[in-house]
Amino acid sequence: DYLRDLCGNLTPEEAQAAAEAAAACLASPGGTMAVAAGAGVGALAAPSAGLAATQEEAREAALSVRRGMDLMRNKGDVDGALAAFDAAKELEPRLEPYLWQRGIALYEKGDYGAALQQFQADLKVNAADAEETLWAYLCEAKLKGVESAPLPRGDVEDPRYFMKDVIRAASRGERPPVESYKKGSGLSDEYYALMYAGLLSEVRGDDEAAKRDLLAALACPYGKYASDFMVAVARVHAQRRGWL
Repeated sequence: DYLRDLCGNLTPEEAQAAAEAAAACLASPGGTMAVAAGAGVGALAAPSAGLAATQEEAREAALSVRRGMDLMRNKGDVDGALAAFDAAKELEPRLEPYLWQRGIALYEKGDYGAALQQFQADLKVNAADAEETLWAYLCEAKLKGVESAPLPRGDVEDPRYFMKDVIRAASRGERPPVESYKKGSGLSDEYYALMYAGLLSEVRGDDEAAKRDLLAALACPYGKYASDFMVAVARVHAQRRGWL
């Protein structure tokens, strides 16, 4: 119902973009639902005195999220993407705990404190999200140093085997077993395992390993050809460090 209301009175092209953006807000970085049981679209549709956006504002918020994702994906424009995500949050405050893309943009901008606040807000609606848990840890490691940052829980459930391995390795201070995903795995598995291995190496102070793994992620088939927003994240991350 929320998506139907959100997309009412739009052209077919605008409606499709708005629906995709609203759905993206409710999905974690790797595509799993970033909502706990009973939350999600229903939670956004529930009455919220003083916070509910008008129908027009809600549609514009969804389109603003889509614009932000496109700016990151197509232009590597972190500042422009962040402005779009902030605009979405202002237009529709109920989107805030689902704007994981905003957390990533803040991380790439180097505002780790604000990024951590975003991921913590996201985790309040779904404490079991493995990727949000990992991004929150990366923020804390940047802010406090890897020795002082609390390691993420290793028992966070995720239907994707590679993500279970990544979060387990992060909880032990180890490197994810990326080699096991180079053959015979899903198209995105190798990419995500390498990308997160690179991000973990960076917060541990090993820039050479971080560069190697991130560039390998971008060189694998999924990194070369997928339009996944998270592929743009690795590309932007490498570009801002002069690795590309």
